[in-house]
Amino acid sequence: MASTGSTGMGHLRRGHGVLAALTALAALWVYLLAYTPLGGGLRPSDATRFWNVVPAQVTALHYRDGAVQVTLRPEPAPPGAEHPILWVTHAGPGTAVRRPGATDAPAPTVTQTFRGNAAARQAWDALLAGQALRLLAPLEELDGAAFGLEDGAAYLEATLADNATRRVRLGRTAHDGAARYLHDPRSGWVALVPSTPLRRLRGGPGVLVDRELLALKPEAAARAELVVDGVTRTLHALPGGHQWAATADAAAPDEAMGAAMRALSRLQVLRYLPREQAPQAAPALELRLYRAGEPAPAAWLRLYGLAGSGGVARAASSYTRGPVAVAQPLARRALKTARALPGGG
Repeated sequence: MASTGSTGMGHLRRGHGVLAALTALAALWVYLLAYTPLGGGLRPSDATRFWNVVPAQVTALHYRDGAVQVTLRPEPAPPGAEHPILWVTHAGPGTAVRRPGATDAPAPTVTQTFRGNAAARQAWDALLAGQALRLLAPLEELDGAAFGLEDGAAYLEATLADNATRRVRLGRTAHDGAARYLHDPRSGWVALVPSTPLRRLRGGPGVLVDRELLALKPEAAARAELVVDGVTRTLHALPGGHQWAATADAAAPDEAMGAAMRALSRLQVLRYLPREQAPQAAPALELRLYRAGEPAPAAWLRLYGLAGSGGVARAASSYTRGPVAVAQPLARRALKTARALPGGG
């Protein structure tokens, strides 16, 4: 009987040993998946998509990470435009005002809506493509806390055309910040995804805002109108670009007109302003740009608030669709050169 008992104990010990070995192998497998360097030919593929959303059906993409919230909303590309329009709403901590003797107060939340630039479009495209660097394992087989997936406070959510939503949870970063863990509740799997698109969204207006004021560049226009002090001046583009004259058949460019158009071309958006800050007064300067053979302007720009102080003037354009801030010295220079044109005061 003793021999039988010892044999049974031996089988039990061997069973425990096999189980321990299998557990160790499983842990090693997960470790290797999660921590193997991202080189070695690893590339995203259709087999490693972390969600299956159809980009054309997505009407909004929402990102939340701590105090930062970002929403991207697409708009069909206008005729002749190379890319769709992408509007970005970014909410995050602003700059707290500290007064002597006062206790530190949390920074207020600042919300800005603006037109997204190429970086915003790249983030949109990459996140909707949903490519993972690799799939790890179902969450139930992992320690969610070890991957930063225990609370679900950070997430990425797509709103679809039928108002349905798809949400994936974001975990901690890995590989020195080059990647991030993500969990898809629908499939149950944890994936490792590139962190660059998420970092771009978190970067806010400084990274994502479109600095352009005009969809049609002045050098691409056939004709322009400048309205200053109630006087409208018409400028015609000459071959060669950046050359303008009072008539389309002028033998030589007008240097003053060229200087005025170059001054306007240097203006860029500093930041988008709330719509309630839209100027109510008449603009100090208005520019209208026309394509060849078209009676209606293809683009317009208006400048305001050039007499005040503070280094910032306000502007609005057909491209920004709302008020923006521009550098006041550059705006004043544009107004000065426009007033120097023939027929001006």
